[in-house]
Amino acid sequence: ARFPVMRFEGADVLREGETVPVPGTLALRDRTLPVTGTALLRAAADGLTLDARTEISRAAFGMAADAPVIGDQVV
Repeated sequence: ARFPVMRFEGADVLREGETVPVPGTLALRDRTLPVTGTALLRAAADGLTLDARTEISRAAFGMAADAPVIGDQVV
C-alpha cells in the first residue's frame, strides 16, 4: 500500500463524566490535521476502556476516489 499508516496523537484529555472529548492530530496519507473525537469511558474488570470515534472529511486528507460511492464524511 502506498500509505499504510494512520496515526492519531492525542492532546489534553479531560474527563466529563462518561463522555471524554479527545482532541489531537490525525496523520493520514501525507497530511496531518487537527481532529476531536468523542470517547466513552467504561470500567472493565482489568481497568478502564476508552472507545473513541470521530468523523473526518476524506477530501481534507486528499482522498477523492470513489467519493460518490463512499461519500466524503466517514467515521
